[in-house]
Amino acid sequence: MANIKFKLINGYYDVFVENGSIAKTKGLDSQILMGLFNDTRADESEVQENERQRGWVGNIFVNNIPNYEIGCKLWIDIEQGKFDTGTINRILETIEEDGLKFLVDDGYATSVTANVTKIDYQKGSIDIQIIFNNDFSNVNNTIITLWKNTN
Repeated sequence: MANIKFKLINGYYDVFVENGSIAKTKGLDSQILMGLFNDTRADESEVQENERQRGWVGNIFVNNIPNYEIGCKLWIDIEQGKFDTGTINRILETIEEDGLKFLVDDGYATSVTANVTKIDYQKGSIDIQIIFNNDFSNVNNTIITLWKNTN
């Protein structure tokens, strides 16, 4: 399966051109970024102010599927800008059980595991390694920088 390849440029993920065409990859780059960086809507118990429930506008188009939204709730912890152990553990759990669970549900992987590879307290960033397993004993690794400068 070919996907659009994304590159982290000046703190933002963006598409780029190779040989006159949009660069592609055989990995799951597009799905990973959609799953992690689109916001699902928080319920009232998860935020202090109802106006801050957020959510990705594209989820309006998938609302005909009950209890389904593209994205995850990483933004709740990231918005707080804390680097404590509890927050980091919640982020890893959110990635595995919310943001990228659809890859297992849709048959792209048999499991998804997330691990912290680097925390830079000075720059305010955290790098997460995402490991995908599938039925063919293949393992794919991707490293994603989750947030920067959220002080």
